[in-house]
Amino acid sequence: MGPESGSQPPHALTPRVFLQVELKSQEAQSLQQQPDHYLGHLQQYVATYQQQVAAYQQLTCEKEALYRQCLQQTQLMKQLQQQEVWGKAVAEMACQKLQETQGRELPRMGL
Repeated sequence: MGPESGSQPPHALTPRVFLQVELKSQEAQSLQQQPDHYLGHLQQYVATYQQQVAAYQQLTCEKEALYRQCLQQTQLMKQLQQQEVWGKAVAEMACQKLQETQGRELPRMGL
């Protein structure tokens, strides 16, 4: 019968058992270190995520500021266009009135 049958005394299995215990111990130690390893990765991911959130919030604020600025400039442009139209109308009316005034005065002067 072989060593697996249990017929041999326990001291004959000692080197083999010792090796298995040592391997299992190393495996257990490695498994115990895995949470720390994963925790480190998780902390890096969280830090990166927080940086990305902060960058996104900053970009959102900048986008909103640019939108407000664009809206304000659009409103100013409309006001300028309205003032231009109004200015042209006033100038045309003044020119027409000047022509009417000149037309009435010319006959009086005998021309």
